[in-house]
Amino acid sequence: MEFHQNRKALTETAMIATLTSIFVVSTFYIPLLSILLALIPMPFMVLAVRRGSRYAFFALVMVTLIIGLLTGVIYSLFALVIFGPMALAMGWWIRHRKEPHEVIFIGAVGSAAAIFTMMQLIAMASGIQLTLEISQMITGIMEQQAAALQQMNLEVVALEEAVHYLLLVFPGLILIQSLFGAFVNYYLTMAVLRRFTPSEEPLPEFSRFRLPGHVVSGVFLLMALSWGSQFIHGINHISLLANVTLIAVMIFFMQGISLISYWIKGTRVPKWVRLVILVILVILSPMITLISLLGLVDVLADFRKLTVSK
Repeated sequence: MEFHQNRKALTETAMIATLTSIFVVSTFYIPLLSILLALIPMPFMVLAVRRGSRYAFFALVMVTLIIGLLTGVIYSLFALVIFGPMALAMGWWIRHRKEPHEVIFIGAVGSAAAIFTMMQLIAMASGIQLTLEISQMITGIMEQQAAALQQMNLEVVALEEAVHYLLLVFPGLILIQSLFGAFVNYYLTMAVLRRFTPSEEPLPEFSRFRLPGHVVSGVFLLMALSWGSQFIHGINHISLLANVTLIAVMIFFMQGISLISYWIKGTRVPKWVRLVILVILVILSPMITLISLLGLVDVLADFRKLTVSK
């Protein structure tokens, strides 16, 4: 019996590694598929939950070797470092029935830590500071296109301020990207497990996602500490406060969009209509602040009464 289970696990491992490798290599020939690279952790998370973290690790190693042979070592190591920690950490935590916000948090931390580590390694190995390179590249483009920008009624100074702000919140943007990636991969993994893996306990649904109540006090404490850091020499309190604010908006946005999904689900509209509405709300940037405020209020008021239901 155990031999049969191990053989099935190895078969799943080989299948996931092969299909993932084919997909990654195909992005070289179909660049449009590159936007889906953020979903690479999902199959390894499913494998970790179904068969264990060691099989997910074996699959990651196999994908790294295959991609390395077909495309080069750098691209394969990039995929392993960026997506490996998120997939293994989140898969292990899901397997051990951790709360959704805990799984998403550990996945985001693992991904962000991997990205920052990779940037530091690149800087140490080549002496290239990525943020400085990006800043110089954008500045050079703006200088070359200054006349065209003026014809479009765009002020070069305003664009320079926008670039300066983006560089200011660059660490926060990486954390948000990691947080959003962990969020999406978690609920896609839950959808796959709900369909193909029998479970005695109901698996978490996106419409019932809820942040812990103490997150509000934690966010305001971080903001207060960021503001107070202006009295400490050597700390850029403006950058720190901007990054904390950006991350807080994203955290409460997740709660707000989950609440909206819950309300739409109560109207019994088709699932695809609910998905389209949610995607539109995510894309519409003016709605992000309003949805984040809605999420903040929901953390405090618990409109869905999820605490009581638990």
